[in-house]
Amino acid sequence: MKKLLVITAIAFSLFSRCKKDCGENIMSNESCDTDSLVVIDSNSLDLQKFVTRKNVSSLFGQANAIKQVDKQGEIEWVGNNSIQKFPSNEYYLLITNYADTSWVGLEYWAYQRENIGVKFDPYTLGRQVVLDENAYTKNKTLNFARYNIWLDDYLDASWDINLAEGSYINVVKIDQSTKIVEGEFNLYFKLKEQSSLPGVMYSDKIRFRCGKFKSKIVE
Repeated sequence: MKKLLVITAIAFSLFSRCKKDCGENIMSNESCDTDSLVVIDSNSLDLQKFVTRKNVSSLFGQANAIKQVDKQGEIEWVGNNSIQKFPSNEYYLLITNYADTSWVGLEYWAYQRENIGVKFDPYTLGRQVVLDENAYTKNKTLNFARYNIWLDDYLDASWDINLAEGSYINVVKIDQSTKIVEGEFNLYFKLKEQSSLPGVMYSDKIRFRCGKFKSKIVE
């Protein structure tokens, strides 16, 4: 009986260690195979799956990625996307998705939604470094990205690029006649502004990896 208890204790110890290590291995996984994604924390607000809507930004393609939340797991992630030229002659890849599709005749910003905005040059092929908004403020030639969660016109939480990691956007194809651009992205974010809503707490670190987009440039 004593020997059985010792064996059981050893097995439990190994299981606990494996569970911890497996969680760490999952979070360091670089595979883009979405069949192998694992949710560690099923109660994570950051791993709620948002959806797309049929609007003008879905006509030419979508953005998709693996959303990786620190110590919580990973999910498939999708959003409507467009590339907009701003009055400052800057171009932004704008990606948006929504908590639900229960809307009729409402503005595109209605309801809870996620937004990613990436300032970059859609006419230049190749990988472009993406920094945080502070770096862009100091030097307007630099690219930057931000990630926000909104409740209608109320900013719920926001994230800046984590400069300790290497974020980028990569333009892989440009059709000059149709102005359709295809590319990839890998974005590491760190929390800038936590939600002020009671009981709502978002993760400090979120990454969008294996990202792909296809969108028309709107000028």
